[in-house]
Amino acid sequence: MPASSRNVLICTDLSSYSSQKLLSYCINKLLRKTDKVTLLHIFDYQDIADIPMDDEVMGIGSGNIQSLNSAERKITKERITKVMENLLKLAEKEGVDAKVKIVDGYPKVKICEMAGKTKADFVVLASRGLGSLGRLFLGSVSDYCVHNCPSTVVLVKDVDLK
Repeated sequence: MPASSRNVLICTDLSSYSSQKLLSYCINKLLRKTDKVTLLHIFDYQDIADIPMDDEVMGIGSGNIQSLNSAERKITKERITKVMENLLKLAEKEGVDAKVKIVDGYPKVKICEMAGKTKADFVVLASRGLGSLGRLFLGSVSDYCVHNCPSTVVLVKDVDLK
C-alpha cells in the first residue's frame, strides 16, 4: 500500500546555514516522497521606535526613526526572501513538494496558528538548546509549540544538524 501524503510544516530562522541543515535533516530522516511541505519563516521585526531610547542617544531626530524602520524592515524582508528561495530550490532539487510561507508576527504564536491553518500532520523545529535557565528568562519557541500546537511537534537538536 502506498504511503499517504502528509502535510509537514518546517520552521526556519534567518540563518541560511542552519535552515539548510534543518531541511537536509528532514529530507534525509523524516520526509516521505509523497509529503507536502510548507517552509515557514515568521518575520518578527521589532521597530526601533519600540526600543526605549532618547532621540539624542540614538543620534537621530524622531522624524528619521520611521524611515530608518522602513528601510531596515525592507532589507530584512529581502534577506528572508532570498534565504527562503534558496531553501525552496534545495527542496525541489531533492524532489520535495514544497512551498514557502513568510508570515509577520510573534514566532511561537504564529507557528501554532500556521500548524492549524495548514492542517500540519507535524511541525519541525530546530532546538537551540537554551537549557532551563534560558527558557525561564527568554522563553522558548519550541517549548511553547510543544504545549500549544494542534499538531505533533518534532524537535531537532542542534547537535543533529552538525
